[in-house]
Amino acid sequence: MNDPIKNDPPMAVFDPDASALVNGIKEILRGLLGDRHLTMETDLFELGLDSMARLELLALIEERFAVELTEDVTREFRTIARISRVIHNASTPVDA
Repeated sequence: MNDPIKNDPPMAVFDPDASALVNGIKEILRGLLGDRHLTMETDLFELGLDSMARLELLALIEERFAVELTEDVTREFRTIARISRVIHNASTPVDA
């Protein structure tokens, strides 16, 4: 399985701000955290994204974006930018 944490694409290749992925992540987070202003670098832990909410977020991300992630990636769910990279990497095939 592709390791979404170790295979971060260079930002020149992947621009999370320009991605429709970001809107989906924000929609999920607003469902979990309430209607808040979220930027790419908002610290989600400071907004109350605790360990239980991160597991719920993991399940919602897997369902919405059809990716398979492991629970250990939830520690990477600190910002929308980081979440979008994790999802992007999980859905990008690895060259053999």
